[in-house]
Amino acid sequence: MNAQLLNDIVSAFVAALEAGTVTLGQYSFGLLAIAATLAFYFQVGPQVASGGTGVGDALAGFLLLAIKIGVFYWLVLHLPDLARAAFDTFAQWGATVSGGGFTRQNFVSPAEIVDTGFRMARPLRDFTSNILNFFTTDTWTLLAYQVGYYSVLIGFFVVALHVMMVIIEFNLAALVATVLLPWAVFPALAFYGDFVVAWLTGAMVRVLLTAAMVSLGLPLFQGLKFTLSSGGDPTFYSGLLVGGTAVMFAILSWVLPSRAAAIAGRGVSLGLTGSDVVAGAATGARFATLGVRLPLAAFRTVSPLLKAAL
Repeated sequence: MNAQLLNDIVSAFVAALEAGTVTLGQYSFGLLAIAATLAFYFQVGPQVASGGTGVGDALAGFLLLAIKIGVFYWLVLHLPDLARAAFDTFAQWGATVSGGGFTRQNFVSPAEIVDTGFRMARPLRDFTSNILNFFTTDTWTLLAYQVGYYSVLIGFFVVALHVMMVIIEFNLAALVATVLLPWAVFPALAFYGDFVVAWLTGAMVRVLLTAAMVSLGLPLFQGLKFTLSSGGDPTFYSGLLVGGTAVMFAILSWVLPSRAAAIAGRGVSLGLTGSDVVAGAATGARFATLGVRLPLAAFRTVSPLLKAAL
């Protein structure tokens, strides 16, 4: 079993976003040049034109602004490297929580998480497959083992999806920062800079806590063994217990980093929550209901016309 496709998807997203960050950085340099020109006009131009005595103060303000523009220029120029270094640092900090054996490379590999779930649930699958090969009337026991099996798979798959979202969101924040940072040169547009800084801060906290949760949970589950019966099959109790624990691991790995990121980033985060999933499912259900109602409404509208024509 190999879920390498998930790693390929994440790598493709990250490569595209990093290339987009570099491309957009070229436009940001032009924005900074325009900002410098406008700043010179608004701060120095009126003083020179009116012949006022505050030209020296205006020039001093412009020099300070020029230093700020230089700092922003350096940030935009090195933003891809800075973002990559920040991600690697926070991911490695989170990975070291387990005390070794888990690295940053393991964290950016959601395929390894899914494969761990399949390996964990394999004894349950083998047991239910063996039962199906024989006639059995104990349907509820078979169903319970199936619930345990799919709980393990879904739990680990949810964790893998969350890791993918964390990686992609961080690179999206870096991409947006490349475009919005130059606008923060002007005090009136400083909220753009606040937005991207808060987003990046929340994304880094989310990377740190997600890596910490995965670094603790994944080795724990890899060393976990089912309690076996006298026949060598997983017991009913241990099957459901492992399934419930996997679901709890998924909930903690999803909810805690997202809430911490929302606090650190002042609510600026793309972290998906349970309410978002429910809302999305409800929206899909509403569209499905609408798709059923429209033909019925059209039929009710047209049928009297057809009757009249007949």
